[in-house]
Amino acid sequence: SYPLLVTLMYKIKSYYFIDNNQPATILYLHGWGCNYKYLLPFDKCTSITNHLFIDLPAFGKNEPIKTPLTLTDFANITISFIELKKLNIKAILGHSFGGKIAVLIAQKLDIKLLFLIAPSIYNKKRSLFFHIKIIIYKLFKSLNFNKRILSKFGSKTYRTLSAPMKKTMINVINEDITEQLESTKSSFIMFFSNKDKIIPYYLSKKIKKHTEDCIVYKIKGDHFAYFYNIAFISNIIEKVVEYKL
Repeated sequence: SYPLLVTLMYKIKSYYFIDNNQPATILYLHGWGCNYKYLLPFDKCTSITNHLFIDLPAFGKNEPIKTPLTLTDFANITISFIELKKLNIKAILGHSFGGKIAVLIAQKLDIKLLFLIAPSIYNKKRSLFFHIKIIIYKLFKSLNFNKRILSKFGSKTYRTLSAPMKKTMINVINEDITEQLESTKSSFIMFFSNKDKIIPYYLSKKIKKHTEDCIVYKIKGDHFAYFYNIAFISNIIEKVVEYKL
């Protein structure tokens, strides 16, 4: 993708800003298929920063996309919005997909803190059955099977997406950001759940291996466990922000 063209085509129009009259702002990035309201429970985690909640491009109340996007596109569009609003983003809280975007943004902005909840930076190990399904799908596609049969492959989430969003989903899942992870100077404060089947806890060790400054907290619950651990996570955010910003 061409960064300038993409940032001109797709704008962030849906956002919520809490102005605490502070020099620094925390940016909140939601997960795939969600919107900024999913992270609003953190709106009072600290009063010594401002808070910016955004709907990522193609999600929430933003316009649907007509062309596929890459992870880099999501980062560039978000940075373009931040620069337009002239905000001093010093920390990012990202959930899942939003956590992966946060790493790329940290490469280009002076981000001190990355609070990542079940970040989808690495994919979980796939079963033999999953790989067999991929082989069968590719075989059927090469033989020009009926599109209705081919549409049965993939997750329910994937099957309901538009063509540009399907390609976008593949792009963001497959994009390897290990190099960016290793060169990011931000402090990583991560939260992984003990029963998360989408981003299992063991993936936290892989991320930690590629970061210099990283702390991992284990919380109870599934992929959206933060809903039940708001007080605990907010307390961590408040203490870290007071100490490091």
